[in-house]
Amino acid sequence: MGTVIAFANQKGGVGKSTLTVQAAFYFATKEKKKVLVVDIDSQGNTTESLTQGQPYEGTSSAALFEPNLEELSIQDTPYKIDLIGSEQNSNEGYDIESRDFSVVKNPAIHIKALKEEYDYIIVDCPPSLGRKLLGGLIVADYVVCPIKLSGYAIGGVSGMVKTIHAVHENYNPNLKFLGVVVNEYDDSASAKATLEFLKNETDCVVFDSKLHHRAPIDAATTMGIPVSEIRNGKRSFEELEHLFKELLNRIKAS
Repeated sequence: MGTVIAFANQKGGVGKSTLTVQAAFYFATKEKKKVLVVDIDSQGNTTESLTQGQPYEGTSSAALFEPNLEELSIQDTPYKIDLIGSEQNSNEGYDIESRDFSVVKNPAIHIKALKEEYDYIIVDCPPSLGRKLLGGLIVADYVVCPIKLSGYAIGGVSGMVKTIHAVHENYNPNLKFLGVVVNEYDDSASAKATLEFLKNETDCVVFDSKLHHRAPIDAATTMGIPVSEIRNGKRSFEELEHLFKELLNRIKAS
């Protein structure tokens, strides 16, 4: 039975798509696992990365919100990661937010039928609270919240924790929050103070692994390749590998 991991935050620009893409590469190429990525974010950045900018021709992730799905076409990608994607800025995806609230339960029904085929299913959630984010959390077994230590980070995490608890209580009692991943950490006094405040003031755990701002991670994700394959990417890969191993250990411990 495949493990479903969602990367989610109600704030944009924190690294959800980057972590989704690089986690998929890591599990597929280093752990040798069968991986499916579900890109529920209508911006479609994860889809563009995994297809290396080629047209997406599979079933749209927006179709997962339909009550009846007669056919589900999954697209292969250059690194043999399967994809249920989203065309960039697709109106079909944005229209989900105007649908009846009951649609949030449908993706879990459709993805459940696929779980036997994969070791890991990774969900890239949209950066705002709505039907699509809730649908992604209802699908998931585990959720990870990437953040950047800006002035608005604490409020974003607090809101996300409340949403996760609400989904756990009302829709998905199996959902487990693995914690917060700090992205683009800079070792400054301000960042350290914000991190300590985050640990003390929010009801969540923080991953020991932190990602510093490193150009190879951004470049590799934009190119649609594992960071281990990019020039000068060794240190970036080591940080990501440490993070993904910690993620897997947290899943085992849970």
